[in-house]
Amino acid sequence: MVNPGMVRDLAGTVDHQDADFGILVTLQEPTEGMRTEARKAGVYKYHNQRKILRLQLVSAANLFKEFLPLQLPPEEVRNGRKMTIIAEPGADEAKGGLFGE
Repeated sequence: MVNPGMVRDLAGTVDHQDADFGILVTLQEPTEGMRTEARKAGVYKYHNQRKILRLQLVSAANLFKEFLPLQLPPEEVRNGRKMTIIAEPGADEAKGGLFGE
């Protein structure tokens, strides 16, 4: 069962890793409480351009839609960045992804 605590955990990890933003992928649809927690994290603004949500939530089912329901920096920003996957050792599924410095 998904819950707001998972978003708070991701927020703590994003802060601890000094990442620009984080993405939480869940097997179930995120709850309204999870969306509220994600909004509390604010936005990430890159190169004084478009703002994107600092914490983004997406269900695994939505990953396969024609248009990915995520806000990402432009390609030229992403290409120069390292992607870090956060998962517990031996876990069957990833807890989410972070795009860090």
